[in-house]
Amino acid sequence: MLFRSSLLMRCALVCAAAVPFALLTGCANMITNALAGASFEFGAMTGKVHGGNQPISGATVKLYAAGTTGYGKGSTLLASTTTSTDGSGSFAFTQVATQPGSLGSSYACPSSKSLIYLVSSGGDPLNNNGSNNNTAAVMMAALGQCGSSAGLFVNINEVSTVASVTALAQYINPGTSTPASATIGTNGDYTLASPPQAGTGLINAFATVPNLENLATGLSNTTFTPTTGGGAAGVTVTGTPESTKINTMANILASCVNNANASAANCTTLFANAIPPTAAVTSQPTATFST
Repeated sequence: MLFRSSLLMRCALVCAAAVPFALLTGCANMITNALAGASFEFGAMTGKVHGGNQPISGATVKLYAAGTTGYGKGSTLLASTTTSTDGSGSFAFTQVATQPGSLGSSYACPSSKSLIYLVSSGGDPLNNNGSNNNTAAVMMAALGQCGSSAGLFVNINEVSTVASVTALAQYINPGTSTPASATIGTNGDYTLASPPQAGTGLINAFATVPNLENLATGLSNTTFTPTTGGGAAGVTVTGTPESTKINTMANILASCVNNANASAANCTTLFANAIPPTAAVTSQPTATFST
């Protein structure tokens, strides 16, 4: 699936969404256990934004809660901040009990089980002083349940983008997402009636992401041992994600991300080759999408 876009919407997130079908035969179809229940632990969520190995300064990082009113609907923007210009690409959010009246770096969970994700857009991947702004440098990281987000360290980069979009592609609305967001929603199968919560499908999609990559390091997993629910005692299953595919796709995105602006040749070539699928095979068969 592809995100509808204008020139400014030609971003790395679009590219990752253009090719998840190549990865679906590997990792994205793995059955995972639903995330365990979370309790609130107020505190800071921290992380860094990288293009390849290069920190990105001055990027806008937004924290969203996935919607529960339908496929690709209702994402809620919880908080927004920017990465530091000290050459580290660092950012931080603080979890509080009540959602602040004005949008800033503090956030309150809609519920402990709300599924949340980060989207980073723009910034300077070269000089790390904010003098450049590559609007094509848009990346994401799907985190999981909001109630356990305090204390997390997250590395947002091309690997996290490929892993997140691969796992969540069927829940991302390609018609309403923008360069600075990914509109993610679940189906009507809610786990709780009041307030409504994500259905099992979306829960498992979020749970697939840490099978594919390490959220803290931003590196793809070569192996992982899934949590067994009710399995035979003493039985261990080791999965082998297709890390080579993930890294190859991440490197393709990095060739665009690590430029001063979106007009760089590596970006224009990349987007010229990201051809939207025909509407008939998308979740919105009556719509058409530009690159």
